[in-house]
Order: sequence, then structure tokens, then C-alpha cells
Amino acid sequence: MQHVSISIPDAAAAVFGRSEEAGESILAAAVVKWCELGRISHGKAAEILEISRAEFLDLLASYRVSAWQYSEAEITEELSLE
Repeated sequence: MQHVSISIPDAAAAVFGRSEEAGESILAAAVVKWCELGRISHGKAAEILEISRAEFLDLLASYRVSAWQYSEAEITEELSLE
């Protein structure tokens, strides 16, 4: 496992909760964003965070990120099939 060390301002640290939880919170936010951008799948995201896929879907909901990411072209294609 690789380790990354970052310094964050005290004012920002409060956003992430207790210092013991800050790393996990930052990683979760990054993984949610990567998934939202389509860079990783739900399964890979759950694997990175060492949680079940169902737990990851709950995490997406807590960040108000849709589990279903469609491009404009995919939506247009779906609508034209009806």
C-alpha cells in the first residue's frame, strides 16, 4: 500500500472531522469524484475504499452524486429509441 502525506490548513481540517478520520474522508471524497467523472467503476471505487458496492452506493447518495452517470449522447440515444 502506498502512503501519501498532505498538509492542510487548520481551517480546512475542521471540515474533515477528527484528525484520525481526515485521511479516510479525503480519500472517500476523491473516490466519489473519480467515479462521478467516469474514471473508475462503482466496483473499483468500493475496492479502493474497502467497502461493499452497496455501501459505496450509499456513500454516493450521501454526497448527492447519482449512481447513474449518463452522457448527453447516451440520453439522446435513449430518448430517440422510444
